[in-house]
Amino acid sequence: MIRTFYRNAKGSTTIDLPQATWAAALKDPTGLLWVDLSGEPRARVEPILRDQFSFHPLTVNDAIEERNQPKLQAWDRYLYISAHEVHYPDGDLAEATREVDAFLGANFLVTHHVHASVAIDEVWRMTQTGSSALTSQGPDHLLFAVLDAIVTDHLHAVDRLDDAIDAIEDKIFDGPTPALLEQVFAIKHAVMDLRRVITPQRDVLGRLGREHFPWIDPSDQNLYIHLYEHLLHLGDMIDNVRDLTNNSFEIYLSITSNRQNEVMKALTLLSALFMPLTVITGFFGMNFVHLPFDQPWLLYVGLALMVVAPISLWMYYRSRGWL
Repeated sequence: MIRTFYRNAKGSTTIDLPQATWAAALKDPTGLLWVDLSGEPRARVEPILRDQFSFHPLTVNDAIEERNQPKLQAWDRYLYISAHEVHYPDGDLAEATREVDAFLGANFLVTHHVHASVAIDEVWRMTQTGSSALTSQGPDHLLFAVLDAIVTDHLHAVDRLDDAIDAIEDKIFDGPTPALLEQVFAIKHAVMDLRRVITPQRDVLGRLGREHFPWIDPSDQNLYIHLYEHLLHLGDMIDNVRDLTNNSFEIYLSITSNRQNEVMKALTLLSALFMPLTVITGFFGMNFVHLPFDQPWLLYVGLALMVVAPISLWMYYRSRGWL
C-alpha cells in the first residue's frame, strides 16, 4: 500500500496524490509531501526510492533489506533514519521488532516499512483530522511525531513486561512449574532484545537533538532531546524489569530447592524410621540351626520390637526438632 499526503504552500491538503505529480510537488520548497510505503514488494519500492527521489543506493538497499540496527546517516539532500517499533503478538510475550525507515528532506518525508506500523498509522490518522498543527511545521515535525509514537510504543512494551513479570512472581509463590520458568526466560529474552534496540535508538535521537542538520529546524531540536530523555528513562525501566526477571528466576530456584529439600528430608526420616524393622526382621530371619527361634513367645517379642523401635525413633527426632 502506498499512501501520500501533500500540503501545498497555501495550506491546501491532498490525500493519495498521483505519483505522476510527485515531481511537481517536490519542486515546491514550502510544500510538504509525505509518501508512506507499506508492505510493498522490492520491485515496486526500489524504483520509487532510487529514481523518483534519487536516494543513494546504499540507503535504498538498507531500507529494503530490513536488517539494520537503529541508525542515522546524513547525505547531501536528506537524512536516512532507521528506527524500530516493538510488537507483541496477542497472548505472546515473545518480543518482535519491526523496522521503520524514514527519509527526511527539506520538503518531503518518505517512510518505508514491510509490516504494519502502529506508530505511522497513528500519525497518519492525525493528518486526516484537518488540523494543520502537525503538518504546517514542516517534515521534521512530522518525523518527530512518528518517532514520538515509536517511543510511546516502547513504553507500553516495557509496562507489559513489568506487569507480566509481576504476575509470574505471584504464580511462582503459589507453585513453581516448568511452564512458569519458560515464561521467565521468555521475558528475559524480550528484555535483552528490547535493550539492544533502545540503546542505538537513543543514540540516534541524541544526534538529532545535538547536531545541526539543515533539514531539522533548530527550534525542533528540543523535541528530539525530549525523546532522547524518554529513552534514557526507558533504559532505567528496562534495567528494573531485568532485575525483577533475575529475582523471579532466583525465587523459582529457591522455592524449588526448598521443596526438594523437604521431600528429601521426609524420605530420609521415613527410611530412618523403618531401618530398625529391617534389622529386626533380618535377625529373626536367620536360618542357623541352634538359634532358639522356634519359641512361640519370640514372635510377640519381635512384633513388640517392630512397634517400639520406630515409635522411639519418632519421639527422639521430634524432641530434637527434626520433625
